[in-house]
Amino acid sequence: MKKIILWISIAASVIVFIDWAVMGIKLFNGNYSIKAEAVIALLSLAALLICNIIRIFSHKCPYCGKLLVTNGNFCPHCGKKTDDDVNKS
Repeated sequence: MKKIILWISIAASVIVFIDWAVMGIKLFNGNYSIKAEAVIALLSLAALLICNIIRIFSHKCPYCGKLLVTNGNFCPHCGKKTDDDVNKS
């Protein structure tokens, strides 16, 4: 699940970057009809926001299951060491 979220956020970032470049070129050339590009940018930014919210709320301690708000080595709730391999799965 985390890999899917990561790939969606990478794809959305690339789409936003390319879309803003296309919008900039159109505006530079005097073409002000950018409604389609604006919609694509809005949808891509919404996907980025949703992916980041999911990533934040899915980072939990493997032992007590509470939300980890820090990237430290120990859980602030139960005090156990959180392994990087356990959090990546």
